[in-house]
Amino acid sequence: MEPAERNSDPPLIYSWDIFGGSIPGQYEPAVLKGVNEIMQNGIVAGFPMQDIKVSIYDGKYHPVDSKEVRFGRRAKARLSMRCRRQRLFCLSR
Repeated sequence: MEPAERNSDPPLIYSWDIFGGSIPGQYEPAVLKGVNEIMQNGIVAGFPMQDIKVSIYDGKYHPVDSKEVRFGRRAKARLSMRCRRQRLFCLSR
């Protein structure tokens, strides 16, 4: 995760950069859904987030235990954790 240019269109720049099949592509929609939920609901006072670049570049997959719901939840948790470590602020409109 990193900041995008101010007022970027779209407000989320997302890329799936998995190589070597560490996570099968079938889980990408669940990950993107989790990221979009954080973008819409935000983590600072419930305000939507904008101008963010998110790149998924590594992870782990297990054929028995991996489920789409878990990948979506993990994406939300990881993005939320990364955002809390950054110095986020609310923009006035």
